[in-house]
This record gives sequence, C-alpha cells and structure tokens, in this order.
Amino acid sequence: MDRFSELPRWARRLIFATALFIDANLLGLLNGFGSLNILDKIVGGGLPNDLVWILQVVQSITAGFVVVKVLFDDAPSGIPRTTALILSPLFMVALVFLTLDFLMQGLAVSASFTLDFVSIGTGTLTWSSTYLAIAIGLTLTYKVQKYGNFAQSELFMLGMYLAVIMTWTDFLFPMSSLSTSQEGVLTWSVFISS
Repeated sequence: MDRFSELPRWARRLIFATALFIDANLLGLLNGFGSLNILDKIVGGGLPNDLVWILQVVQSITAGFVVVKVLFDDAPSGIPRTTALILSPLFMVALVFLTLDFLMQGLAVSASFTLDFVSIGTGTLTWSSTYLAIAIGLTLTYKVQKYGNFAQSELFMLGMYLAVIMTWTDFLFPMSSLSTSQEGVLTWSVFISS
C-alpha cells in the first residue's frame, strides 16, 4: 500500500480508473462477476437486475471522467494536452458506445441504429442558428437599453416553440395532404393545425 501512495497522483488516478473500467465492463457487464454483481449475490438477489447494470454503466462512464480529470489536472501544458482535451468529448462518446456494446453482449441481445447525418446536420444548424439569434438579440437589446428587460425573451421563446412545432409537425401530422393556396400566402387551416 505504501508503494501505491508513493506513485504520482496521475498514476494513482489512472490505476483507479482502470480498476473501475475493468470491474464495470469486463467483470460486471460481460461476465456478471463485478463488485455490484457480488453485492447482489450477498444480499440474496435483492437488487433489481436493471439497477445493477445501470450502476455498472455509470461506473464505466465515471472511469472515463477520471481519465479526463487526469488530463485537466495532471497533464503538462502543451500541444499534446490541448489535443487530448479537444478530443476528450469524442473519447467519452466512444467510451459510452463501448460500454453499451459490453452491456448488449452481456445481456445476449443486439441492437442496431442508423445515423442520418443529413437530418442531424440540418437540425444542428437550425438550432444553433436559432440560439445564436436569441443570444444576439438579447445582447443587443440589453446593451441598447442599458438594463435587463426580460420582456422580449418571451417573444424569442414563443418563436422557438413555434419553430419546434413547425419542424416536427410534418413528421407527426403530414401537412402535405392539406389544401393550401399559392406560395407566400398564409393559410390559417395549415397554421392552426400545426
């Protein structure tokens, strides 16, 4: 134990993160022999199975956050540290997917999903531009008036709400079947149905 306490802080943290990761994923989620599985057996199977694997997923993600914490606190300044910090969100996403893969293998189930990059990209650009417009509008409003007046924020929120409704309405209730007049004219039946 003295040798462990003599190690540098970053090494102790990485050993802790590795132990968490191995216990959660390789022992727990894959094989059912993790510390939480053993605790469940000690209490006579009193823990719900879902609770055990949810806590093991949290344990695995915590191990990833410990690794990122080592980067923030203990890595020396420089280009490698900056690059690692920039890539840390991708590391966490990869860790979550790896943990979910271990979970699926351990439960003997499979899952597949498809990423629609066009829809994700369009949605991302739409919402980021919406929030940017809100931020610019509120900043200009407060700078010009020289005091905080939140009266305009309701209009922005109403606009965002209507944008969400208009974006998702066609998926939930196709508006292509509604009769509309020419382009540029507001048809109240379409507006009300959305």
